[in-house]
Amino acid sequence: MWDVDTHAPISKWEIVDAYDSVERCKDALNRLGERARRRWIEQEKKLSDEQLDKIQGSNTPLQDSSLSDARLELRLFSEYDAGKCIATDDPRLKGN
Repeated sequence: MWDVDTHAPISKWEIVDAYDSVERCKDALNRLGERARRRWIEQEKKLSDEQLDKIQGSNTPLQDSSLSDARLELRLFSEYDAGKCIATDDPRLKGN
């Protein structure tokens, strides 16, 4: 899977959005994650094992635009899968 640093300090995380409550955040994260998962599965079905290895193997630029699109879908799926909801005033966000 795409190399998402799940051990990175929260101050290095990308803030995607803010929500009124943790429930709304989790709902949005689940919805976006599910959509990203479905899109990745659709991309994955179209790829050979060799193409999957190219996508997952490194971050080097890909000449084939369809492979680049598939890599983007994998990255989005990986990021949403690793995403978390935290309070906007969490002191660990300092530095963002």
